[in-house]
Amino acid sequence: DELQHAFSQMQRSVHRSVQQALEPGRVAMPVHRPDQQPQYVCNLPGEPRAAWPTLMGKQGSYAFRPGQPGSILDVTNPAAAVWGEPIAVEREIALGYAPGSTAAEGLSDRDRCAVLGQCMDANALQAIMATCYAWWFRKQGASAASSATAAPQQQQQPQHAQFFMATATAAAAAAEPQVSSSYPWQHAVYTAAAAQEGVAAGSSSSDIWADHPALSALQQGQLPPGLNAKERDRVQLLLLPIP
Repeated sequence: DELQHAFSQMQRSVHRSVQQALEPGRVAMPVHRPDQQPQYVCNLPGEPRAAWPTLMGKQGSYAFRPGQPGSILDVTNPAAAVWGEPIAVEREIALGYAPGSTAAEGLSDRDRCAVLGQCMDANALQAIMATCYAWWFRKQGASAASSATAAPQQQQQPQHAQFFMATATAAAAAAEPQVSSSYPWQHAVYTAAAAQEGVAAGSSSSDIWADHPALSALQQGQLPPGLNAKERDRVQLLLLPIP
């Protein structure tokens, strides 16, 4: 129940788009129709395409044919633009893997796409692991870590904010820096804490989603510009110390 509650609160960053994964000279298909539930609704008409249909191991599936949502227009040669599908390196980036993760001698791009079509989304796995780690850490002594890392003026923070600070601090010490400091990791840890508090209280705890400065700090790794001194202090107390 807690895991489902956490996932139901997660919100995708509005700044992420398919175009960020594409090689130069390649353009994602515009959004003509909004996503429909039970899919996560992130593709909206008039906005950059935020997600592709499910990446398949077999190329030529309907959703990736010319003009369909997953298709890509290659305009490297403007005089001879051609439709195609996401290539292997673009799929790797979209799935959260390092570029070239499937590259090996003797493997064609089609072979790599077939492998990637059978992979799990690394971003989703990281979020699940971070959420589970957060709950494990809470049972293994988050209260002790919280008292060790929280300054006296921080004791009045919401319970899930204190827990986020303690958990993320421990994660940073125990995990690889590029993992523990990533947005999916921190996002999932904070959501797990808020979800646990919400389940315990019998209600949803979603105040973080209305806190745009805090969300921006999580996503960008720095405080957003334009905050007054009071807001800067509030956000810095809520989250891990950010330079």
